[in-house]
Amino acid sequence: MRSMESTGIVADKFCILLTFEDTKSNKLKFPANFMLKYSSLLDDSMEIKLRNGYIQPVQVDKSKCQMKGVKWFFNTLELKGGELLVFEYFGRSRINLYIIGSNGTEIRYPDRVHILQRCSPGIVTLADGGWRFVTTRSDLDAVIDYIDPPAAFIDRCGFALPKRIIYLLSNGKKFVGSYDSETCRFSGLKSMFDIVGLDVIHGVRTFLFTYDGTERIVISAFDSQYNEIVFQGTPLCMVTLADGGWRFVTTRSDLDAVIDYIDPPAAFIDRCGFALPKRIIYLLSNGKKFVGSYDSETCRFSGLKSMFDIVGLDVIHGVRTFLFTYDGTERIVISAFDSQYNEIVFQGTPLCMDGNGNYPLVGNYFQITVETKHMLDDCFVVDISNEYTEVCEQWENFQCINVYSGNGCWRLLVRKRDDYNRTTIEDGWQKLRDGLGLIVGNICVFECPLHSFDQFIIRVLEPDEY
Repeated sequence: MRSMESTGIVADKFCILLTFEDTKSNKLKFPANFMLKYSSLLDDSMEIKLRNGYIQPVQVDKSKCQMKGVKWFFNTLELKGGELLVFEYFGRSRINLYIIGSNGTEIRYPDRVHILQRCSPGIVTLADGGWRFVTTRSDLDAVIDYIDPPAAFIDRCGFALPKRIIYLLSNGKKFVGSYDSETCRFSGLKSMFDIVGLDVIHGVRTFLFTYDGTERIVISAFDSQYNEIVFQGTPLCMVTLADGGWRFVTTRSDLDAVIDYIDPPAAFIDRCGFALPKRIIYLLSNGKKFVGSYDSETCRFSGLKSMFDIVGLDVIHGVRTFLFTYDGTERIVISAFDSQYNEIVFQGTPLCMDGNGNYPLVGNYFQITVETKHMLDDCFVVDISNEYTEVCEQWENFQCINVYSGNGCWRLLVRKRDDYNRTTIEDGWQKLRDGLGLIVGNICVFECPLHSFDQFIIRVLEPDEY
């Protein structure tokens, strides 16, 4: 496995500006802020991993806030000082490392791995991990709208850069800018100052830009000590239909009635009617989904009788109020409350038996045969065969899926790579493997119900059962 492992999309970052003296030493000092936050999670022995697959074992001295054993690494990569080391920590015993050269852009990694590794170095591509460059602010009071990236970055990535750029900040907020291929300039950055605020931006000394090969550039910010500044807030700070949905409630007067439709308030239709599709997917608190519809002429939602079948009449009898949350797509989340306005969380999982005694129909599946390599302590990534592209195509590029077996539930992070058609489990495999007591030869069949491509039940078969 060549790509950098992670447990999710966002990692804590810290940087170290390498000096000539550092390259002659066998130790590096962790930033104090990083150690205050993570010292209890760090192992005494850890690994530093580069994008080409190079893994450097290091020792962690928590009392001195140091990592030791790095001199061989510096010598092998021929680092001279002036490089910026960008570390990403995802909460395991391995830290990803990206190296920004003295020219301001990510270096071309050497075609070698550690002497103790029995594998070949991987090919580092733009599509698998992006490419990085940094800019340093000299005038902390200036509001800038454009930047000129290093020439080495343009040489590496200019062929792929589109005219329209979507910038993504650490709090999830996005804004649109542009790239001019004639001047090799990124613009539209003034919006970042408006979004984050001048008082926050004032503390930023260095920006790290990560281009992922599409139209997206992730912007990370660091202070003068190279501690990451994570901008506060969420993408939902502005109340819009697209960013947080819109809600309405209905109250049941006849608790014995089985209803199939509701007429939402006129104010809700005024606000959201333009966006409502004909096909609606309802989502319950236990993760179960069912399909209904919206009639734009009568302004009526229908198909709700399925909820009574799924949950059961005895449970629905205790519901006095329903809260409907429309998220701007085809999905409406239904929450239920009793007469005292306490939420009623429906029991079960998306794959358990419905209240009417039926099980959800299987919508799709994929399977993995447990191999010897899957049992290793350092096996975090597991391939999903291209045979199952039909289910994989339903996922986002980074997708969390829930897997159920009996009373157990595990969460897996799945990564879909559009560029070369490979899907992998990136995190959660070891807990699933150990929790189910899997052995080599087991065939794991993951099945999801209709309309729920992120919810799976797992069946474990012996080879002779398949």
